[in-house]
Amino acid sequence: MPSSYLGASQFAGAIGISPYGSRAELWRLMTRRKTFDGNVYTQHGNDSEPLAVAAYEAHTGEIVTDQQRWYSLEYLGAHIDGRVGDRTTEFKCPFNRMYEDVPVYNMCQLQGQMHLAGVPHCHFVAWRFDELTRTESLRIWHVDYSEEYWLWMRPMLDEFWQMVQTDTEPPRMTRKPIPLDVERQRIA
Repeated sequence: MPSSYLGASQFAGAIGISPYGSRAELWRLMTRRKTFDGNVYTQHGNDSEPLAVAAYEAHTGEIVTDQQRWYSLEYLGAHIDGRVGDRTTEFKCPFNRMYEDVPVYNMCQLQGQMHLAGVPHCHFVAWRFDELTRTESLRIWHVDYSEEYWLWMRPMLDEFWQMVQTDTEPPRMTRKPIPLDVERQRIA
């Protein structure tokens, strides 16, 4: 039995731009041919996220609500890390080094979350604790929802989902899609 939905965190994999695996690998997970129980990186993210939320709240003076709220539309779904007013929040806790910008593969997730939650903005938050120097780093980007990005991505999500539903392994891509650039501003 295949998965019952395609989650926003899987959107980059579904359209073929994830650095963590191919479309075929995601298809194998979604059709239950393969399992993933996490690894040291996902555990680090799970353990660190409450610290990232606390650092964000301390920096902005705003309280994150609706943590892990679920949104869905047809076969698409998203668990958001939280909401603050009219924006969603997405927290990442990089294991090796701090982000210099919003990673391209995360933009798929952010745009999907904003679309499904019906909000115009998102804060992408990266928090990292450096064990060597015993210091914290916090970076925040304000990202606007882009209907153009969503309309670019949606047909590729539909195509991938159809392959999951028909049990058809995705063919190897001859060229990865080039994501649209989305306006974003680093605010911290």
